[in-house]
Amino acid sequence: MAAPPGGSSAVPSLPPPSPKSPPRYPDLYGKRREMAKVQMLEREIGFLEVGFQFGKLLLIIVVSNC
Repeated sequence: MAAPPGGSSAVPSLPPPSPKSPPRYPDLYGKRREMAKVQMLEREIGFLEVGFQFGKLLLIIVVSNC
């Protein structure tokens, strides 16, 4: 049995496949890297605070000796 003239075959044509984006996985490496940066900055802030307190103490001692 042949297809009618000017008609299409019995199987409908499907649209061409389109590329799919990759699944949304959490960025664990990026998150860990950011957390490490935050921890480093917090540690640095702590060192600066201790140094500032020590500097204030030295200033008080110097001023009281004058």
